Amino acid sequence: MEGDANTDIEMVPMSNGSEGAALANGQNDGHSNGNSVVLDGNPDIEGQQIPSQQKKSAVCQVKEELTQKVCNKRLPLWVVLILIIVLLIGIIFVSLALCKVIYNDPDEKYDKTQFNKQRNFSGSFRLPNVNFTEELLNLTTSNESRALTAELKKKLDDLYRNSSALGRYYSTSQIYNLSDDPVTASFHLMFLMPEAEESQLIRFTLSRAMVYNVLRQFLLDQEEDVSDRVYIQPASLNMSE
Repeated sequence: MEGDANTDIEMVPMSNGSEGAALANGQNDGHSNGNSVVLDGNPDIEGQQIPSQQKKSAVCQVKEELTQKVCNKRLPLWVVLILIIVLLIGIIFVSLALCKVIYNDPDEKYDKTQFNKQRNFSGSFRLPNVNFTEELLNLTTSNESRALTAELKKKLDDLYRNSSALGRYYSTSQIYNLSDDPVTASFHLMFLMPEAEESQLIRFTLSRAMVYNVLRQFLLDQEEDVSDRVYIQPASLNMSE
């Protein structure tokens, strides 16, 4: 009984919340030991400096490697790398150019002598910028009418000969009549095709719709140049087989 009475009881002050629970369990809050890592204060500065130093050393190492001289110590490595890239680009462009020159499109190979079947179209269009005169009615002797028909013929020939779809089949055109009020030109188109492909060509490539649309699109593209003497009114175009 005396031992119990003389036993000193040391009271440990308890803090509220998580700090008190930590002290009660004998845990440290990160401030008691001088050697411990600070958990709730400033970050570990030394720990952040290590990756930064590693990055700097890696960059320096790359620079040193690029500046090292190769090719019997005549050229820096970075110069050699640039030359290799330029050489590869040059090889690519040269290869593309050679392929374009050497490659022959099978569609471009055809025998014009086999084009012995005719396909004809007729039509008309108006020339709103041409003033009518009596001389225009005489296509054979009038210089004015011959000059006008020659201009119109050249326009039609240039269009169809340069057409990617119809150029190989186009033969010729003719302006065979000029009428008045307003001046209207009647034209004739002739195409030549292989007889063996006639049935397919007249359904698609040399159909009336294809030949008509090529000319109509050309007229629509030229519509802004309404001051041209041989300006053709797109809406006036008509064509038949």
